[in-house]
Amino acid sequence: AELADLMKVTVGYTGEITFDRSKPDGSARKRLDISKITALGWKQRTSLKDGLAKTYQWALASGKLS
Repeated sequence: AELADLMKVTVGYTGEITFDRSKPDGSARKRLDISKITALGWKQRTSLKDGLAKTYQWALASGKLS
């Protein structure tokens, strides 16, 4: 629900988001272990919010959303 709300804000959607509570709540949580790459000095430079916004702007500019 948090991701859906973030996407809603990013694209400017003003409608309501509803969830089918009779269905399973998403997939099992799977987490990527980034300890090895972090140990090599890698750091995240883009937040999820910024990444969604950049991807949406790219899709608009490239005509992927028509």
